Amino acid sequence: MGDMQGSKYPGTRELDKLLYLDYEAGISMMFLRGHLMLEQALATLIELNARGRAAALRLERATFASKLSMCEGFGFIEPALATALKAVNSERNRLAHELNVRLEEENVSALVGRFDPVHRASVEAVVAASAAEAHSYEAQASKRARALFEEGAPEVENLIAAYASEARAVRLLKATFLVLGMALGHEIQMLRYRSEFGDKIEAYRMACAIAEVEQTGATPASIREHLGLPEEPDPRVALGALFAGPTSPSGSGGPTE
Repeated sequence: MGDMQGSKYPGTRELDKLLYLDYEAGISMMFLRGHLMLEQALATLIELNARGRAAALRLERATFASKLSMCEGFGFIEPALATALKAVNSERNRLAHELNVRLEEENVSALVGRFDPVHRASVEAVVAASAAEAHSYEAQASKRARALFEEGAPEVENLIAAYASEARAVRLLKATFLVLGMALGHEIQMLRYRSEFGDKIEAYRMACAIAEVEQTGATPASIREHLGLPEEPDPRVALGALFAGPTSPSGSGGPTE
């Protein structure tokens, strides 16, 4: 997390731009942009699985919940990931259907608390690893507050506390979309990988089993090389799959330079 502009991993620059905090629009708009990113990822999963027949599903008219139901029902995503995505969509609906509603730190914390244990722990780990960013946000909050009031004015401390809470909500929200985005991105990667190399994957598994039973001396690496089968997609580049079209390559390589 943090400023990912210089990152070597595909998709991180796009995610950072998508989840920037517009202080005029507020955290709620950041949340809605992240929600849209997840919805587009679900649509991509359906399109890839439909293999050219997605037009019949009329995805442009389908809601987030409908796309999620399709992905969960057909086994395109694991139940645990579906649980987290349902929580995100529930919060989105709250924002969309209440007048003058705001997204506060307590709302984001409650949202993450409804995730399955694995994704909740992943979000918390990302937040815990961003201590330097937290210090930077709090310093910015203090600077912004003091620029609005005279030093020592009673409003300053209250405003600093409000800005600090907003900063914590931003960090938690960024971690949430990073974790869920990478999870969906890796599902897209693996689907493309299996679609492109399905026959070779099966041949690889069979050859590895024969090599072990018959002790032919062949190694998994030598079998991959003989078949021309690349390694499985690297999860570290999974974000790149969220910002590419349905027909993009499997992206099995590592980080870019």
